[in-house]
Amino acid sequence: MPQIEKELKRELEDVGLPLKTVAESIGKSYSTLIQYLNGFTPLPGEIRLKIRRLIDERKTGNKS
Repeated sequence: MPQIEKELKRELEDVGLPLKTVAESIGKSYSTLIQYLNGFTPLPGEIRLKIRRLIDERKTGNKS
């Protein structure tokens, strides 16, 4: 698994964001999100940014 995806997956777990919720928020299916996070499908930059924003929002308690 590529390092970026590994870090994102760990951070999602750390902040307690359910993967189904993340998938809905980024407009992808749960299975597609899993494919990204497990490194089976390349993670597009725009999706990485959306996931990063969700993590940051969860950490700060703010929604953009």
